[in-house]
Amino acid sequence: MSAVLAPLLISLAPIAAQAACERAMCIVPKDDMNFTKLIDFEDVPASIGLSSRIDNVLVNGGAGETLGAMHMRGTIVLQGHGPRVYPSVEAVGEGAIAILFDRDQPALSFDIKGGEQEFASVQFLRRDGSAIDTLTIGPLSEASYGFARQKMQPDIAGILILNTDPQGIALDNLRFEGVDLMG
Repeated sequence: MSAVLAPLLISLAPIAAQAACERAMCIVPKDDMNFTKLIDFEDVPASIGLSSRIDNVLVNGGAGETLGAMHMRGTIVLQGHGPRVYPSVEAVGEGAIAILFDRDQPALSFDIKGGEQEFASVQFLRRDGSAIDTLTIGPLSEASYGFARQKMQPDIAGILILNTDPQGIALDNLRFEGVDLMG
């Protein structure tokens, strides 16, 4: 293969992976996309163990079903307190995580922390609340996940992450905005 064609073929790999996907949302390698925004939660007040409750969120579940931030293996992660409710340790990582973007996105990626080989669903939503698609990821372990809209249509206003993992999961390194699929 010539030295001229090799970089071209490498740069087209993410587009080829997306073209092979017939769904509205496609799972794509995180490393094949370049984003301009990163939320790593390092500036969120957090605790060790149980986690800190985050009360200044737009929408809470029932009492104690909210978001939390905690130190986990050298980083701060975001997690949802589930139906066993905060401050129960059994609630940590068991709840939903919902994210609303300021501007509609064509792609995003994030890291899952934790995970005991169960599954999570990621629902992609439009600005009017209608569903674009729901993807199931797993078996869960600590990994990075990338997602792109078919034909890079910028209409992802938000996501909702639910999980069935027995130990719960947390989210870190949310990447979005200014995606460049050409590397």
